[in-house]
Amino acid sequence: MKFFNTKIVNYTCEQMFHLVSDIESYPRFLKFCNQGKLDQIHDDGYTATLEYQIGNFRKSFTTRNISKPYSEISMKLVSGLFKRLDGKWSFLPVGNRCQVQFEVEYEFTSKAAELTLGPFFRALPKITMENFLSEADRRFSGG
Repeated sequence: MKFFNTKIVNYTCEQMFHLVSDIESYPRFLKFCNQGKLDQIHDDGYTATLEYQIGNFRKSFTTRNISKPYSEISMKLVSGLFKRLDGKWSFLPVGNRCQVQFEVEYEFTSKAAELTLGPFFRALPKITMENFLSEADRRFSGG
């Protein structure tokens, strides 16, 4: 499955980059995420684990994230729920605003996982973008 979403926001690319990089705060604002853990810092980024919970169903996955400060964060699966996961956040200046792009492509480890979790994960990229934009409003405009 592949998803792409883009929005222009009234915040700087630096602000949005820092928000997306703040993994440990995800459970406070990202729906269904009950843990965000920074596992390791690298010269070019970090490795992080996210845990999602829907009812009694709890799953986690770990990604290696390569950061290009204020412009991009790319993600590659290390381990977890998926057979394959690649994603990217891009932050493009538009005057004094920022165009935020979120794209993700993934494949579940099994057909059973896809049938069980597919509907939830098909909606997740849109929910994720909405949650990040709401958190940006709360952090940066006092909303």
